[in-house]
Amino acid sequence: MNQPDYRDFYPKSLIPIGVNDQAALELIPSYTKSFQATHWLVALQAKVKPESEETYHWQVYLFPTDLEGSYTWSNPLLISKFVNSIDEALEMSNELETYGRDDSIISSKYIERIS
Repeated sequence: MNQPDYRDFYPKSLIPIGVNDQAALELIPSYTKSFQATHWLVALQAKVKPESEETYHWQVYLFPTDLEGSYTWSNPLLISKFVNSIDEALEMSNELETYGRDDSIISSKYIERIS
């Protein structure tokens, strides 16, 4: 569960994976089947911008997890592009949480972008 940038990694929520998302997840080639994923973990990652030592930019991550929240940090289902504000990252993560509760993360605009 530890990742290289753990200091600036902020897990938000565990959301149960619905039946539709579970079936679709099994069909994604990059999905690691080393454990039975039962939940989604939505998380934020802050990184210092290369041109500044004091300014951060943000990414949103989505991991399949088990019931306890264990996941493979090197194999997220989604890593967003960098955004410049935490507000924008929070908005994106809130949308992912909504898709997760609606059992439609796999068919969301975010996953379609990386497929």
